Amino acid sequence: QNIRCWRERLVLKIKLLNATLYYNLSRVVVYMYYLIINIPC
Repeated sequence: QNIRCWRERLVLKIKLLNATLYYNLSRVVVYMYYLIINIPC
């Protein structure tokens, strides 16, 4: 039971990490997109 609980926690952490990475990546993409748009030609 203890190992199962540990594995579930590990999976939860990995999911949370993936969500955080995805969120940060999307923010960076949006930020770069705005930079490219706002740079005067």
